[in-house]
Amino acid sequence: MKYRFVYICHPVKGDSTVSYEENLKEIKKISRELSMNCYGIIPVTHVLATTQYLDDFNKKERNVGIKQDLQFIPLIAKTENPALFVYGHKISSGMKKEILAALKYNVTIIPKDERIIGGLEKIVGGNKNGK
Repeated sequence: MKYRFVYICHPVKGDSTVSYEENLKEIKKISRELSMNCYGIIPVTHVLATTQYLDDFNKKERNVGIKQDLQFIPLIAKTENPALFVYGHKISSGMKKEILAALKYNVTIIPKDERIIGGLEKIVGGNKNGK
């Protein structure tokens, strides 16, 4: 069995619609569901680690976390059939960086929430697969 590494792209920082805590809870839920119900998929959610030791509300620490998280995209790009699954109610600035990195490294981009399709299309030029 070959494993597929899937980078989870989801907003973290809260806003008036969804809180920081709710976003982290949703990322954990997505990661668990993929791990338990989609045999062969390994969710890459380094953000769950960085939010344990970096303060997402401190701009400098948030930027360090985003830079660390972005290092996983070129790594998964070297694996078989890598993907970036895009979730959430909006595309945040951090997510945009992840999507652009996925495009750069030819990682397939798959929207998983209808609410972000319009924003995603603006970033990838209307091609949801990122290729």
